[in-house]
Amino acid sequence: MKISAVISEFNPFHLGHQYLINKIRENGTTHIVAVMSGNFVQRGEPAMFSKWSRAKMALTSGVDLVIEIPVAMSVSTAQRYAYKGIEIVNSLGCVDALCFGSECGDTKALEIVSDALLENHIFDDIKSYLSRGMTYAKARECAIDERLGLGFKGIVCQPNNILAIEYIKAIKQMKCEFSFETISRVGAQHDSKNRSGDGIVSASLIRDFVKKNIEICGYVPSESEKIILRETELGNAPADILNVERAVLAKMRSLDVQDILNLPDISEGIEHRILNAVKDARSIDDLYFKIKTKRYTMSRIRRIVLSSLLGITNKAQEAGVPYIRVLGFSQRGKDVLALMKNTAKLPVISSYSQVKRLGVECEKAFELENKTSNLYSLMTPKVQPCDMEKTSKIIVI
Repeated sequence: MKISAVISEFNPFHLGHQYLINKIRENGTTHIVAVMSGNFVQRGEPAMFSKWSRAKMALTSGVDLVIEIPVAMSVSTAQRYAYKGIEIVNSLGCVDALCFGSECGDTKALEIVSDALLENHIFDDIKSYLSRGMTYAKARECAIDERLGLGFKGIVCQPNNILAIEYIKAIKQMKCEFSFETISRVGAQHDSKNRSGDGIVSASLIRDFVKKNIEICGYVPSESEKIILRETELGNAPADILNVERAVLAKMRSLDVQDILNLPDISEGIEHRILNAVKDARSIDDLYFKIKTKRYTMSRIRRIVLSSLLGITNKAQEAGVPYIRVLGFSQRGKDVLALMKNTAKLPVISSYSQVKRLGVECEKAFELENKTSNLYSLMTPKVQPCDMEKTSKIIVI
């Protein structure tokens, strides 16, 4: 038995993800575990399809077990998202390898950059570039260029490479015993609007197609297409934060300075800019653009606004992973679950009744999931009932 893990969003599961899963199988893996974001994703938006439907897409396309990343950790920076993902993978206690896609496809090069970023003195270089008004991403790029040379400069500019580097850093920081390997990303680049001849397009383009009711056949696996079509026909998708736009603006208008300071990713006096923007903003997009600065990316601003709505604080993001939550499994996934009974370093849960036996802190973490899912249920075309976290059944394929 060889168990490999992937950290994922599958928003939605498409042919690029299928390619990754197939490549992992070709490398001798017998069982694949996906550690997946829940109803909200790292770009600071609701996932277009619920975690239950995305788990089913993955399980019908070769994944054997789907574990959820808690919401506070899903809606966070690449560094924190990667670290918490690795924390979950490590807590399973039975994973042999972490596999991840990257633009460069060079595991050794990614490791060299990761090692450089783990050296304390590189932060002095990054701070120096930040003082010149650069974004953190640009400052980091310049620092790597200075340390390693031009041959490594482009590596830290591409989104999948960035996550890959953060995964490797986290593995080394935690001294994990499993290996890691990258697989070259194929087809269209992240967030690209181009259509490639092999059918592998970006998740961003597929989401655009779903919103515009454009045919997606040939861009997602057939089982994913069935799930996507069924969810849209039922009004369960696509989820969109614009469906609760006034609620977002109302929440933002209710904040004071201390409330904003308690949110994740607040620094450099941005709280005052947010307060001023809130007074004039007439829409969510208007709010985003009024807050945006050269130093703050749009994704970071979206995460701040979303965290405010969901009640996610910096403290919640920094907390440890409370439990291993199973969203679904295949017949092969049963083998991994059986193994985890002896290897898991955290409680393994699949229902609310199990949470109630784990103590106050675990219940508190689950209640945050429930609260945020209740808000997610208002973002879908058809309003969903409350407490689906407590009533939804695990997906079994």
